[in-house]
Amino acid sequence: MLSRKYKGLFAEYYAALFLSLKGYRILRMRFRTKYGETDIVACKKNVVIFVEVKYVRNRNFLYKAIFTSNFYRLSRNAMCFMHKHKHNNMTMSFDIIYVYDKIKIRHLKNVYLQT
Repeated sequence: MLSRKYKGLFAEYYAALFLSLKGYRILRMRFRTKYGETDIVACKKNVVIFVEVKYVRNRNFLYKAIFTSNFYRLSRNAMCFMHKHKHNNMTMSFDIIYVYDKIKIRHLKNVYLQT
């Protein structure tokens, strides 16, 4: 049985592949600052998307896991990324991707939108 760490890493790379196939450009994986880590930073059109990836055992746990997402940490990391990479004129979006039942994906877009 895989450990929690490896399930999480699998989910992150699987989500990145999913986003790539949907036309997103992956800018960074596991972007880390003093505030914490953002799983995926992607871009589509003129929007920079900050993605929190959650691996859950099955579909019953999908919406319970959303409350474990720390949006304060995610927004602080987003501000650091935007400043560092000079994307100040772009819109930011915060998404959550759930990987469940080993290979199924649920993508929640614009969970929190900021311009």
